[in-house]
Parts: sequence; C-alpha cells; structure tokens
Amino acid sequence: MPLPSGERLEGHELVAWLKAAGSNGGTFLLMADVCFATGFIRLPFISDVSDGSLSWSQSGEKEAHGNTGQVIALLSTEYNQPSVTIAIDKEQPYPGHHGLFTWALFNFLRKQPLEVDLTKLLLHLRKHSGWHTAKPCPQIFATAESFQKLPIGWL
Repeated sequence: MPLPSGERLEGHELVAWLKAAGSNGGTFLLMADVCFATGFIRLPFISDVSDGSLSWSQSGEKEAHGNTGQVIALLSTEYNQPSVTIAIDKEQPYPGHHGLFTWALFNFLRKQPLEVDLTKLLLHLRKHSGWHTAKPCPQIFATAESFQKLPIGWL
C-alpha cells in the first residue's frame, strides 16, 4: 500500500503495529475488502470450515516477535483473486455500489447477538461470495488458533 511519502506499507508491518497497539491484552479486528487480500495480510493461523466446524491450521507465516496483542483478519479474497463490487437497487436499504464481502459481512452482523460465531460467519461469507462469477473466497487469519467467537455483533 503506497503512503503519502512515497514509501510502501507492507502487510507484516501493519500486523506488527496492530499487535504492538494491543500489547496490553487487546485484540484488533482487521476487515479488508480488497483485491489479493491474503497476499497483503498474512497471519500465522488460517481458519477453514469442514463438516460444519471451524478448524485452524498454520499458514506458514512467521509470528511477529516481541508483541503480545492479538489480531484477527477477515479478508475478502485469496491471493490472486479480485474483490467484487455489487449494485444494490433503490428499493433496498443502502442503495448504491458496495463491495460484495462488505455487504455480506454487515448483513450478517446486524442479525447477530453481541458475540459472533466465526464458523457461521465464514460459511455465510463464502455462500454469498460463491454466487459471483469471480468466486472470491473469504478467509479468516489470526495470530492465535483458539478464536471461535468475535465480540462484534449488534446489541
């Protein structure tokens, strides 16, 4: 990502900053509806859903050292996949052009309790992304493999 100074911000630097900012026990949630999202943001653990349950595996990415904060990344696309924009017509709430991932994410979140089940979230995002011809495949990466719920739903 280019910065105003002409320098570039790499994904591992962004993750290191977020972990440092949450080093007093905080957790940062990063949502990215961009092309090639998993190529930019990479964390040590990646989730998948099989047989209706969430599993975590190591992604091969090294952990940033010296920081204890946690980061969870909800990403719209895999490496080498374009993000997708959809048009919402005037009869529906929030008409206009939106990222498909963002639209599906917020439609899911507004129907959830305070804690969101990651398995249901990932299944929902993949279902709604799967109808598009580009077939973007949302991913969830994290700095720890124990996450099952996120405190991001509506009250």
